[in-house]
Amino acid sequence: MEELKNNKKKRKWLIVTIITIIVVIVALGCYFFIRYKNMEKVVKRDVIYEGISIEGIDIGGLSKEEALDKMRVIIDEKIFDKEIKISYEDKIYTKLYNYFEFKSNYKEIVDKAYNLFKTGTLQERYNKINKLKEDKIDYSIENVYNEEKIKEFVSSIKNDFNIEPKNAIIHRKNSEFIIGKEINGSKLNVDTNVANLKNAIDNYKEELDLVVDVIKPKYTKEYYSNIKEVIGEYSTAHNNNKARTQNLRIACNKINGTILYPGQDFATHVAISPISSKNGYREAPIIISGEVKDGLGGGICQVATTLYNAVLMAELKVIERQNHSMPVSYIEKGKDATMSGSHVDFVFENSSNYPIYIESYVQGGELCMRLFGKDERNSSRKIKFQSKIISKISPPKATYITDSSLTSGAKVTKRKAIYGYKVKLYKLIYENDKLIDKQLVNTSYYKPVGAIIRVGKKKIVKTNESDETIQTTNILEEETVETLKTIDNSEEINEDTVKGTEETREDITDNIEGIKDNKMDNESEEELEKAIDDNIPTQEDSENIEDMEKNEEAIDEGVDKDEAGKSTGDST
Repeated sequence: MEELKNNKKKRKWLIVTIITIIVVIVALGCYFFIRYKNMEKVVKRDVIYEGISIEGIDIGGLSKEEALDKMRVIIDEKIFDKEIKISYEDKIYTKLYNYFEFKSNYKEIVDKAYNLFKTGTLQERYNKINKLKEDKIDYSIENVYNEEKIKEFVSSIKNDFNIEPKNAIIHRKNSEFIIGKEINGSKLNVDTNVANLKNAIDNYKEELDLVVDVIKPKYTKEYYSNIKEVIGEYSTAHNNNKARTQNLRIACNKINGTILYPGQDFATHVAISPISSKNGYREAPIIISGEVKDGLGGGICQVATTLYNAVLMAELKVIERQNHSMPVSYIEKGKDATMSGSHVDFVFENSSNYPIYIESYVQGGELCMRLFGKDERNSSRKIKFQSKIISKISPPKATYITDSSLTSGAKVTKRKAIYGYKVKLYKLIYENDKLIDKQLVNTSYYKPVGAIIRVGKKKIVKTNESDETIQTTNILEEETVETLKTIDNSEEINEDTVKGTEETREDITDNIEGIKDNKMDNESEEELEKAIDDNIPTQEDSENIEDMEKNEEAIDEGVDKDEAGKSTGDST
């Protein structure tokens, strides 16, 4: 009986256990079934999952079509119908985004958002979807636009801003400098503004400030204020020949007001050209082969000569200088400068650190050149120039030619003989009125010219060469010389101008030894002065030179000839 009871108990517990197991299994089955269904409900939806957005626009829970519609409305409103205001100060330009052929890839992004987590196991997809609640995903749209349209627009407005800067203007009036202030220019920075406009469109901006660079002029009022003092000046006297004076005046006017910047060259003939009647130049007396003739632009070499001496006084760098073929009487030998067409010119460089203003004019019987700038030399430094004749060369023998217009035995001098010279020009340097140095500036050679004498045809002078002509030496054809006027020994002598000449210190006897070209010993002022005075000419030498000067008095004007022998119209 007891055993039967125990068996019943066991069966009862067994049944309870089985039922419990079945209940648990059923419960678990129900749980997993419900969970599966819930996951399926979350995962298996024809929508974009919650937690996904595009450019901050929530599209979670929307179908693909709904998301597309939503994005289309927003994009159209935000972009395609949007305007951007582009401005700088009072200039404003308004453009639609569509002008730049703007396009957006939002359709592609919606499709990408829709397909997110649409593959994989249910559990994997469910887990990822649930994770979106915390780790949201925001897609960015890639905007596409025509970059060439952006460049085209920026380039089209650059001329509204590109303004050339204007340098300060300097001129001289009533012996004073007047300087007009400079004006800044501007330039639209195309590359920078193209980049900025792209960035603005990418970020749907409605406004953009243009970048305009300020362009400073090269020469300012402050820069020109360095032109304030005379650094070199010179004047030469001219005669009262109206045509010649006009030529001097025209040439001076072309030079007057020239600004020469540091390191810049000035070519005199280039500056005053073209030498033509159209430019106002007139026929004036010149000398060709010792004969007085009229030539276009007669006298203009006096402009180069005067400028040369002003440059010497300023101690600027001389690049090209050539003396005349024969001496000229409006300045000491060795101090002249000639020009001839395009192959001979006077050229100098502004070797200072500041701009130079050239003042050039004809007034009161004088041609004046003044160079204004900033004098960088010590105020105790003074300079003078001394011309020394190293040798005086006799002219070749006269050439005689027959002339049928002359009666038998008659003789007429067609060209007078002219002495030649070798001359050295020295610069004397003083410190505190004490001579400390002597430097060679140039060496000039003036060719001697033989006389040409016409003889009556019936009077034939026989020679070994011809029954018609006597020529005792070679003739230098087409040499020219210009003299402004006869130097009167009674005129006042002035070292710094050419109103007179200092013949007693200038001329030395034929073929004497020149002063050494190297700088002299600076030990004492007395030694330098003695070295300078050793070569002062004797009275006899002076008289010989006076005879030569009288021979030159017949020469009134002159020009050089070009290589072909044709007059260029360039006066000496």
